[in-house]
Amino acid sequence: MNDKMKNPKVIIQILHYKDIQDTISCLQSVFELDYKNFEILVIDNSEKGIPEELKLIELEKNKQITLIKTGNNKGFTGGHNIGFEFSTDNNADYIWVLNNDTVVLPDTLSILVSDIESNAKIGAVSPIIYHHNTDEIQYLASIINLNNKEISYTKSFDQLHAWQNEKKHFCLWGTALLLRTSMLKEIGFFYEELFAYYEDTELSYRILISNYENKITENSKIYHKHGLIQSNASLRQPHFYFYMARNKLLYLKKHSKGLKYIFAIKSSCLSMLEYLCVCLRHNNDTCANAVLDGFYCGIKDHGGAWKHDIHMPNLLSLFLKRFAWPIHKILTLKF
Repeated sequence: MNDKMKNPKVIIQILHYKDIQDTISCLQSVFELDYKNFEILVIDNSEKGIPEELKLIELEKNKQITLIKTGNNKGFTGGHNIGFEFSTDNNADYIWVLNNDTVVLPDTLSILVSDIESNAKIGAVSPIIYHHNTDEIQYLASIINLNNKEISYTKSFDQLHAWQNEKKHFCLWGTALLLRTSMLKEIGFFYEELFAYYEDTELSYRILISNYENKITENSKIYHKHGLIQSNASLRQPHFYFYMARNKLLYLKKHSKGLKYIFAIKSSCLSMLEYLCVCLRHNNDTCANAVLDGFYCGIKDHGGAWKHDIHMPNLLSLFLKRFAWPIHKILTLKF
């Protein structure tokens, strides 16, 4: 067996945007990986001229990383798609999409590579994701119903093992996603219109319908600094609600036809109403408007970055705010 087969080439893609300390901490943990055949690509998604980015330039001069500067925020999808072009052109066998707000363990990548190498039909693998500096699981596993595209989640290892035994279809998170490059060339990169959020779900779905498998590697772990919503915390930022309301609709519309299209609209509407009810309970009109504008942009097929210039018509917005919960109850009635 030659060295390439023993140690396939991995390019680690880290998307940087503004928070330089997170990116540096992530890189420091990556430098300690025990896997021997990897390169680091940092895609700088920030605007030009930010002084802190000089730290990344210095790392590039020391040949510890390859740095690509996009010049502006192209989102998670656009930034990583630029990285995918680079990584495929530079003969990566696997590409590890790694959030810049993560910390990895020395054996994280070697375990992932060993797992994905075990079966040529595995297209993507993900470690277990823990909250930073805790033993609390943030993301363990989720499965997707390929027929109606509904997703079920668990933080139970017993449930994970049951799903594995039942040959369920796993849906992976983009936080630390190891992808087979040959598969990515075949099925395409991230759906760029999503910009941020739901891109991992959409890609996971395409992996599965292309007869590849998604797998959870349960003895591999990373720590993720952000993404935790404390029970006593305020709402997340408005952009989260905009993209979540819009992107589920864009994703489902893209992959639904006939009667399934109608169910896709209903499912997206229910999710939108749930987000809207949460925002209204917190008396946060800014977030509530973000939900409604996002959903409206999804209806109108406006993808890409949130431009803040397309709004749900005022009367419809007022109606949905007033009757969000009753409409949700009607849509969930069983006949």
